[in-house]
Amino acid sequence: MKILAFDKACDPDEGSEPGAGWTWSRMLAQLGASWVITRSNNRAPIETALNGVPERNKLRFVYVHVPKWLRFWKKGRRGVHGYLPNAFSTRQSRPHVDTSTSTSGNSQ
Repeated sequence: MKILAFDKACDPDEGSEPGAGWTWSRMLAQLGASWVITRSNNRAPIETALNGVPERNKLRFVYVHVPKWLRFWKKGRRGVHGYLPNAFSTRQSRPHVDTSTSTSGNSQ
């Protein structure tokens, strides 16, 4: 099985939403080859922790940099309702995806 997950908050060193994102990513990898799209600011803690987990060969991360003008939508009461639709609505507003340095395991 191949799985694609979007996880804006994913950090193995944090609790609450970021910690839950990390846990879900690992659980999905137990079901099949998993690709997780997350924000680029999560890269360092993920790559540090990834070496120590048994699911590392089935778990890949793609890090997305959200442009500064788009981050306006996630602050205060604007929240996800304005942020996510604007992030993926048009070609001009799509975030930059850094695929050249994504974490990779075995191809499955």
